[in-house]
Amino acid sequence: MVIICPGGGYIRTTDREAIAYQFLSMGYHCAVLKYSCKPAEFPTALLELARSVQEVRMHAQEWGVLHDGILVSGSSAGGHLAACLGLFWKEPWLGDTLALEPEAIRPDGLILGDRYQELKDSLSLERQVNQHMPKTFLWHTLENQLVPVQNSVLLVNEMIKQGLSIEFHLFQKGKHGLGLANILTQKPDGSLVEPAASEWINLVHHWIDANYPFLPRPSPIATSRSEESISLFSHKTGGI
Repeated sequence: MVIICPGGGYIRTTDREAIAYQFLSMGYHCAVLKYSCKPAEFPTALLELARSVQEVRMHAQEWGVLHDGILVSGSSAGGHLAACLGLFWKEPWLGDTLALEPEAIRPDGLILGDRYQELKDSLSLERQVNQHMPKTFLWHTLENQLVPVQNSVLLVNEMIKQGLSIEFHLFQKGKHGLGLANILTQKPDGSLVEPAASEWINLVHHWIDANYPFLPRPSPIATSRSEESISLFSHKTGGI
């Protein structure tokens, strides 16, 4: 199962349906989390993501999901949110707030694009790296001026320093908010299409296959445009 956290600068959640359908076409269960944005403040969105992971794990058998194969994905603010759960899931304050054991909200892997620029030291994620951070796939582009690549490099360096599992891909071209970087997520003017950077989704496929051998080997399925094909978590409904 891949839970996608959309970007949007914590002001809104952007449309990430195309990315969800891409994971579906690879044979993976997928959900898009519509988390709380402004005026909500930290840790509201993090609590919602943690609760969503717990919800999937609790219903794993019923929904045909492996309880130890729950990956969290995101770019921009969504990447920051996903990384926060990867770093803080074992922190007592998070489990205590939700009245849940840490293992219930543990992400089994992270798929991160360019991460939101967070200025507060307490949320600068490279300062929070610890031995409980799960395996991580990270990609970024040099041309992204909104979120400097140095943010990702600092995180990668700290993970390497601590001997953690990290796969990092840096592409030369591509502005912020690429999505899939192909025609499926291009803007009306045709921008945000970068052939080289668009390989990130295929690289993720290989990464999942290599790092989670206990997961059923994905078999491609026909991509459906039915809204029922994607489970939408919502802080309003609390469901899937």
